[in-house]
Amino acid sequence: MNKSQGKDQVDLSQMALRFSKLRYHFQMSQVQFAKLLGCSQMTIWKYESGNGSISQQMMTTLRNRTRVNLNWLVSGEGEMIEDEYKTDCLDMLIKCKDEFQNIISAAYDRTDTLESYIELLQGENNEQ
Repeated sequence: MNKSQGKDQVDLSQMALRFSKLRYHFQMSQVQFAKLLGCSQMTIWKYESGNGSISQQMMTTLRNRTRVNLNWLVSGEGEMIEDEYKTDCLDMLIKCKDEFQNIISAAYDRTDTLESYIELLQGENNEQ
C-alpha cells in the first residue's frame, strides 16, 4: 500500500467517525437515519464502519436533510451543522411553540363553551 492509499484510508476512517457523530447528534438509530436519508440501514453501517465511501448523491442528500457542513464531514474543519440550519431550527421551534399555545388556548375556549352549553341543557332538563 502506498502513502496515498494509507492517507485515503485514514481520511475515510475519520469521515466514518464524523458520519457516526452526525447521526448521534440527531439522536437517531441507524434505521431511523437510513429512513431520513432514503437508504438502507446497511448503507449507514458501511459509512460508519468506514467500509464504504459516501457518494456525491448521498452528500447532497445529507446536506439537504441535515444541513451538515460537508467541509466538516470530509475534513473535520468548521462546525458540524451550518449556522443557517441552527437558526432555521430555532425559528421552527418557536413557531411550533406558538402554534401549540394557540391550539391549547382554543381547546380551553371550546371546553368553556361546551361546559356552558351542558349547564344550559341541564338547567332546561331540570325545569321539565
